[in-house]
Amino acid sequence: MLRNLAFYLLITFSFVIVSLSTQKVQGQIQPQNGQIDIVQDSLVDSLLELHLKYNKLNKKMDGFRIQIYFESGNNSKTQAIEIRDEFNETFPDIRAYISFKEPYYRVRIGDYRTRLEADGILKSIRREYPNAFVIKDQINFPKLYEEQLIDSLEIIEAPE
Repeated sequence: MLRNLAFYLLITFSFVIVSLSTQKVQGQIQPQNGQIDIVQDSLVDSLLELHLKYNKLNKKMDGFRIQIYFESGNNSKTQAIEIRDEFNETFPDIRAYISFKEPYYRVRIGDYRTRLEADGILKSIRREYPNAFVIKDQINFPKLYEEQLIDSLEIIEAPE
C-alpha cells in the first residue's frame, strides 16, 4: 500500500514538473537577434582549402558497384565490351564500367553509396545476370537529391 502511494505521488510530481517546464518554454522564450563570433586558428582555413582542392582532383569516393563479368583469357576484353554494350541496351539508366586488373577484365555497374542501394538493383538484374554480386569499389560522386529534383522539374516544365 505504501509502495502504491509513493508511486502515485512520484507520477503526479512528474506531471506537475513537466507541465510547469512546458509553460515556461511556451510563454517566456522570445526569438532574439544576435551575433556569433567564431574564433579559430588560421590553419583551419588552410586545411579546409586543402580539403576542397583534394576533392576537386579526386572525383571518387568509397561505395559499391555490382560486378556482372569477370574473366581472363584471349577473348576476355572483347567479351567484356560485348557484355557492357548489351547491358547498356537493356538498362540504359545504369552506367557500366570496364576495368582491367591483370589478368582479369571486369564489368561493373552503377555508383551506389550504400550496399542497400546496390542490393536493390542486384535483385532487379539477377534474372539477366545470375552470377552478379555486389562489391566495394571507388565510385563516381552520385547526383545529389537537389540536382535530381531540378532535373525532374525541368522535364515536367519542358512541354508547353
